[in-house]
Amino acid sequence: MHRLRTFFVTDWLAKLLCLFIAVLLWVGVISAEQRVGVFPGELPITVTNVPEGLSPVIDDREVKVTLLADQSIWQRLGTDDLRAEVNAAGLAAGVTELAVVVTSRVSGVEITRVEPPRVLVRLEAIVEKTVPVSVQLDGQAASGFASGLPSVEPAQVTVRGPASRLAQIDEALVRVTLDTAQRSVTAEATVSVLIAGEAPPGVSVSPSRVNVTVPIARAGNTKTVGVVLATVGSLPSGRTISAVQLTPSVISLTGSPAALGSVTHVSTIPIQLADIQDSTEVVTSLVLPEGVQLIDTSPEVTVRLTVEASPPPESTPTVDN
Repeated sequence: MHRLRTFFVTDWLAKLLCLFIAVLLWVGVISAEQRVGVFPGELPITVTNVPEGLSPVIDDREVKVTLLADQSIWQRLGTDDLRAEVNAAGLAAGVTELAVVVTSRVSGVEITRVEPPRVLVRLEAIVEKTVPVSVQLDGQAASGFASGLPSVEPAQVTVRGPASRLAQIDEALVRVTLDTAQRSVTAEATVSVLIAGEAPPGVSVSPSRVNVTVPIARAGNTKTVGVVLATVGSLPSGRTISAVQLTPSVISLTGSPAALGSVTHVSTIPIQLADIQDSTEVVTSLVLPEGVQLIDTSPEVTVRLTVEASPPPESTPTVDN
């Protein structure tokens, strides 16, 4: 006991200085093993606990994270190890500022900064609408062959999501590769919707896949004919059509020689004239004869009618006897 007391009392100042130096060395070693830095790349923000019937819209969809971790952890840390979330539990439709919480599934990681720390989240009612499916053809038919107008089944799909995003969507898209095809191509294609060239988050499509058929025929089996406007009824009294413009006014067809030989023109679906009072623009469709298909054009035709007042009837001069 006396020796132990002597150990602490004798040269206590020197011993205290040694202890202080040892602590500094230990802190230095620990600091050398840890590093504070900005995690490379950005983390996508996930909105959790969204109330039923609502869909989140975020302008700032990603955050940058600064963290503290050992060098060994930095070497193996990936984007899948970190998660950025905002909690929408209990919120109603409208705009709310929410804090971004970043967590790590790897122990030994301390999140020191999130930028931005808070984001504006707009909760919107989920709506649906039906849009047509357009086909984008990649590549070309084989030399000496021509592709006809693709057919899609179903021709329309239902998109579902926030109202503001659906307002920017007018069509869905599928892509089909021709790859120098010499015969008709049939494929099951994935449907996508795009806003400014990107898939909008929170928007779903049903069905997600459609069947597409692209007719392929020998290029020699083609024919160009005019488009003829078909009408039903007559204009109201005192009105007359002074000009008709069809877009397109001519179309190219493909099919068997026998089918093409009997086609001199293609008519539109008839337009009802009885209710037309003034100049108007109408979109109608072509009525294709059996056995022929369109080449690289839409079956829709834009009809511009210029309607004017009918000129008064010429009066017959009277001759006095």
